Amino acid sequence: MYALLLLSLACMPEREQPFGAGGDRISPSSGSGDADTDADGDADTDTGDTDDSGGDADTDADADSDTDTDADSDIPGGDDCAIGLGQIACDLPATDQTGAPWTLWSTYGTPMVISVGHAYDSDLQQSSEWMAETTGARGAGAAVILVNGPLTTPASGVDATEWATTYGISPVLFGMSAADRSAWMIGEQTATYVLDKDLRITWIGYGYVGQEKLDDKLKAL
Repeated sequence: MYALLLLSLACMPEREQPFGAGGDRISPSSGSGDADTDADGDADTDTGDTDDSGGDADTDADADSDTDTDADSDIPGGDDCAIGLGQIACDLPATDQTGAPWTLWSTYGTPMVISVGHAYDSDLQQSSEWMAETTGARGAGAAVILVNGPLTTPASGVDATEWATTYGISPVLFGMSAADRSAWMIGEQTATYVLDKDLRITWIGYGYVGQEKLDDKLKAL
């Protein structure tokens, strides 16, 4: 009887494994799952705030393009200049509408508004309509730097003269270097900078800057 029982057990078919034979069980991940990740596996973070006037973007000092200079300067803090919030702005050489050389550092002692953009950009056109009036009322200077003229080619003295005549702004500048353009512009957007009398950058706006917004920034200086 015992021999019969052993023979019967030996002839029974082998029982299948429920997850497939030979497979290894994978333990669930112990991660918390709190961080969203993008396609390349990096954690996504919120990059910045936009204010409420026409797409102006307040930029954070960490996100600004910085350019340093090793040259000695007569501007306090100029040796450590950078194109970022709270920084002394690096010098910006160009040519004005009369053909005379101009530098940003030559304006030291006067608050300044600098708008850098293309002549065909409607944001720059609209801002230019009232920029001289608004800055003048606050005792500040205004300068427009044309990178490209109305035909998407590099701005010329003729373009600068026409802009100065049309909008009553002086100086209107051209001849910006590729390196300065890279530092002072984000893509193709017009960039507007408010600088105090020490040439420290106190605010940066991208795209259209409303008159009330700019006046508030100047009033706070």
